[in-house]
Amino acid sequence: MSVWTRCDRAWAWLVALVVGLLAVDALHGQAIAAGSEVDDAPVAVLMVLSSRMPYALQEWPRMKRVAKRAGFIVLAARDSRVPSQEWAAAVSARDLFELRDVPVLDEQMGIDLGLLHHAPSSLVVRCGVWHPWPILGVMPDQAWVELLRHRAAQLRERPCS
Repeated sequence: MSVWTRCDRAWAWLVALVVGLLAVDALHGQAIAAGSEVDDAPVAVLMVLSSRMPYALQEWPRMKRVAKRAGFIVLAARDSRVPSQEWAAAVSARDLFELRDVPVLDEQMGIDLGLLHHAPSSLVVRCGVWHPWPILGVMPDQAWVELLRHRAAQLRERPCS
């Protein structure tokens, strides 16, 4: 499979994930309703989680809550290298049932975008374009929000098409 085919598949997967979740998120559906400027398009954060990544599941609720309060749509995906039974046991043990059926990140996409690490990996996305630098690891609330806002500001410099 060529690099371009893998990139196209990864792009399609990410766009489908973001578009699908935007469609069912009533709050953000209102934000892009008639009369809104395209440049006011919402920004999403895709966090790749693994039961094998230190603190990933433990810190997910806090990092999700902080990002949502800062105005981001927060999405989760499971590291494809973690078997489904292991994932189910890990999220059940932490009572994180909201994560039970999260999409599995395409492995090649995770490799290509640098999202498969031994820490939570987050990618900021706007208008179908992701920021080229993932945010790796767990961090305090203020640092987390500052990084998210910085990435979002850089994406807003480029108009939506």
